[in-house]
Amino acid sequence: MSQRYVVANVLFVLVWMFNGWFIGLQLNTGINLVTGRKSNLVVSINNSIIQFAQALGASIAAVVIARAGISMDIVISIVTSAGAVALILLLSGGRIIKASKDATLLAKGE
Repeated sequence: MSQRYVVANVLFVLVWMFNGWFIGLQLNTGINLVTGRKSNLVVSINNSIIQFAQALGASIAAVVIARAGISMDIVISIVTSAGAVALILLLSGGRIIKASKDATLLAKGE
């Protein structure tokens, strides 16, 4: 759709790169705060994983668009997001839901 608009495509790529940088900044700040700035290796691995995940996501989107059409891109996004949430809940063993309920009760003063 946008092959004729080179400047717009370059701007979209820059926005995509900024997005990765801001996500990394937030996660790395959190890691540094929790560990007292003693986790340079973890921060480095985190940066690599964020860049790899963005590249993998873009590759999956390209394959889906080429094979099934642009309309399936939304479906893949919804399915992968739901899958990620389900995986997190499964791996947490319900601790996230319990912590959320405890925080709600604490906020209500119960």
